Amino acid sequence: MSPPLYAKPDRVSLGTKICPVPTVSKIPPTQDEVAGFIKLVDSIREERGYNDNITIACHCHYGFNRTGFFVCCYLIQRLGFSVEQAIKAFKDARPPGIRHPHFINELFERHCLGLVRAPTF
Repeated sequence: MSPPLYAKPDRVSLGTKICPVPTVSKIPPTQDEVAGFIKLVDSIREERGYNDNITIACHCHYGFNRTGFFVCCYLIQRLGFSVEQAIKAFKDARPPGIRHPHFINELFERHCLGLVRAPTF
């Protein structure tokens, strides 16, 4: 079995820390996975003294759906963005943004108080 893509020495600069967060493709990360990601990013930011000039890279296979979901959750839960602001910020930084509508729907369901899933008949 070969090492993960980002663990290959020619792709990682010195001082880079790799922190895999296993998830399932095409499914929004679970609340526990998001909590783990937020804890990880918080710990990196704390370790660096909350310096706004540090770079933290987050990337799933294609870099749109799970990546966008994790980043948006962090922006919403830690930095006070609205769901709409977070989705737009991610889209501006990583066009075309989150591609799968069910990821966007899940962001709204998890972060908008009083919003409930419509019953299916």
